[in-house]
Amino acid sequence: MRSVWSDEDAAGLTVASGASVRRDTASRAAFAEDFGHLVSAEPWAVVSPRSVEELAGVVAFAAARRLPLCARGRGYSQSGQSLSAGDLSVDLSRLDRIDAIDTDRAQVQCEPGVRWRELTAAALRHGLVPTVLPLNLDMSVGGLLSAGGIGANSHRHGLAVDHVTELHVVTGSGEVNRCTPAHEPELFSAVLAGLGRCGIIARASVQLRRAPARVRTFHLVYGDCDTWLADQDRMAGDARAQYLEAMCWMGAKGFRSGSGGRRAGVQWLFGIQVGFEYDREPPEQTESLRALSPWRVVHVDDEAVSDFVTRYQPRFDGMQRSGAWQQLHPWLECLLPVDRLPALLPVILDQLPLSLGDGHRLIGVDTSKRLPFFAAPQGARATCLAVLPTGVSANERGEVLPALSRLDGLLREAGGKRYLSGWLGAMDDARWREHLGDAYQRWSVLKRRFDPGTIFRSALFPAG
Repeated sequence: MRSVWSDEDAAGLTVASGASVRRDTASRAAFAEDFGHLVSAEPWAVVSPRSVEELAGVVAFAAARRLPLCARGRGYSQSGQSLSAGDLSVDLSRLDRIDAIDTDRAQVQCEPGVRWRELTAAALRHGLVPTVLPLNLDMSVGGLLSAGGIGANSHRHGLAVDHVTELHVVTGSGEVNRCTPAHEPELFSAVLAGLGRCGIIARASVQLRRAPARVRTFHLVYGDCDTWLADQDRMAGDARAQYLEAMCWMGAKGFRSGSGGRRAGVQWLFGIQVGFEYDREPPEQTESLRALSPWRVVHVDDEAVSDFVTRYQPRFDGMQRSGAWQQLHPWLECLLPVDRLPALLPVILDQLPLSLGDGHRLIGVDTSKRLPFFAAPQGARATCLAVLPTGVSANERGEVLPALSRLDGLLREAGGKRYLSGWLGAMDDARWREHLGDAYQRWSVLKRRFDPGTIFRSALFPAG
């Protein structure tokens, strides 16, 4: 039977943990939605621990009474992964301390509420940079590591979770456990990319690498999909290219007849941004792009690395100014086998509603490390397809979500594995079994071990 938080629990939780508990209308409303604005789930209360000890006290209090809770970093999920319907929302944003950077070992330990922006700035002051960075640096360290972490250099360096050397995790009993790939490896692997379902990351040690002085980025445009895909494949195997992002955008061209009536005709264009790090002499264009066949090189950027890592900030600022930030964000990301893309992508592009806009992306991912519970296609390489509209109006929801559901089915039939931070639709036990495949049974055993009271829940996973 599901336990329910009561009025008496608010005072008891503060006494037991030392953390303040907020139950006012404004606080609960502020934690009732995530970035997706697709799910509304108001928590019973919000608690914001200021230390690992307070966090452990919160979880221990809930565990003793089998009361559900949900950890929340900065709320950038899109399907309620960080929302708590009628339960306790554990706000990790005040756990934002960064330890002194170990320059000899090129790593840093920090708390889960630290933004990647803050971590990157601290590392750059020592001539270092996190190995893999998200495009949005305002994401929290704990939130990204709970999903996986894909960046523009993931074709070379894999996922952000591949570069974590140590964790301190609060499990479902309220205990703080230190774990590494060698010490308590099952807890380590269950928490990384685990969406907080087996434990809450309280501290993480992140591997850094030497920062270059500058990055030169070539912006390439293509008129046909096959050449675009082939050039991505070539650059993914070119050790000189540190960053590789591909995108496509549409232009409506009249209307065309079809089985469902007349619809807008679309002309797609395709782009690649390929970046080269350097310290003194910038890479020369002809030599850098010698194996590629773009229609045009439309722009070349030369930036200090501190500017390069924030290159997407104008997009996010524009979303804020236009109001798109408060619109719906049914972002869909899926890792696909590389060899399925040439046949599959034209079908996908033909089915996407025009209201989803432009800027759909492909990012290569090295999946050779293969964390046990991060689901990816077989093989050492995959491509992440990301459908990332700036915003979708509420009156378009009825068109967009069914279309994305159809696309989700198409991707999964092709051997794709969804990236779990975005819009996922209904994620019941059958879908979870499909997603994890052969790893499902082992994951279920670890869930029962590390969260015996099934207190770690969310609006997406209400049954724990």
